[in-house]
Amino acid sequence: MTSLTQYDDLFVHQSPLPLTQPATTDMRFFERCYFNVHDQQGEFSLCVGLGSYPNLNTMDGFAVGVTRDDPQQHNARFFRELHGDPTHLDVGALHLDIVEPMRRWRLRMDPNAYDIDFDLEMEVRFDPWDTRLHATHEGVLVFDYATFVQSVTYRGRVRIGDRTIESEELAGCRDRSFGLRPVGGIPMPAGAGRPFGAHYWLNPQFEDSAYFVLCTESDEGEQLSVHGGIAGGKYDGRTIVAMEHELTLREGIRIHREGVIRLTDDTGHVHELRTQAALPGVYLLGGGYFSKQGKPLGDHDEGEKYDVASEDPRVLSRYLADFGADQPALYTLAETGEQGYGVLEYQLGPDHKKYPANDFH
Repeated sequence: MTSLTQYDDLFVHQSPLPLTQPATTDMRFFERCYFNVHDQQGEFSLCVGLGSYPNLNTMDGFAVGVTRDDPQQHNARFFRELHGDPTHLDVGALHLDIVEPMRRWRLRMDPNAYDIDFDLEMEVRFDPWDTRLHATHEGVLVFDYATFVQSVTYRGRVRIGDRTIESEELAGCRDRSFGLRPVGGIPMPAGAGRPFGAHYWLNPQFEDSAYFVLCTESDEGEQLSVHGGIAGGKYDGRTIVAMEHELTLREGIRIHREGVIRLTDDTGHVHELRTQAALPGVYLLGGGYFSKQGKPLGDHDEGEKYDVASEDPRVLSRYLADFGADQPALYTLAETGEQGYGVLEYQLGPDHKKYPANDFH
């Protein structure tokens, strides 16, 4: 009975197991949170995340950030063993506190060797958009998880390199997810590969509204799934049912420069968003995606700096830039001319037809 915790006294169980034990033995089971933080002038962008993998006895966290003044992306990653208690959201220098569930969090990163730290209070703007992502490849389950996204505001302090930003009016979104997905160090099930050719995840933040879209498509450009909607403003509550995109990428590498995205809502109205890169891309390899997240490394920390302002595609390819990024972007609503900021996340497979991969050999 040593796996019992104080939370097992709550009436919230979903299986005959203590809450510290998932109702599956699948090693890929995870819980994660992700935050992006930015101003509305395109001066900086910060991504923060934490993941718990109870069947691997590990927790990890990261922060990656860029500023307009610095040609480098600063990366910090931290790992620890769970020791049977995933409820403490502390790993290395990163500390997350749920002040009020679904409403308020506190995000802190202590000073460390990687030149990135912060102390932020997060508060939500709108109710969350929630969905379920389920995908198979040749009959093998690759993804099966629930996720929700909320538009949020932040106040506090962020330091990235030599730049410190203090503000009461920072913006962004948060993402919570839990279920099954590929994790570092665990081979994909036999025969499984990428279940889609590309995915796009965007969350522009405007003064009175926020958009959220998660779209996947085949290598040929066929839309496989689309989730999301609009919170606040004139079109509050409308659901997105289709997405079209025309992205202009940098020569020699698939990095977003500008573009047009058309979102059709459930009434048939088309929302045209014009996009423009606001800062160098934030490459999530720096946060441990695609290699380290979920990998049992014991109590460990690491980090580095990426030369994200390089004009050489071969340099940027080291950070998987040709695969995708969380691109800080300026969005303009064609209907009104209103401008907002947010992340344009895109991941493009090696066989994608519309935006073909580059050869760096």
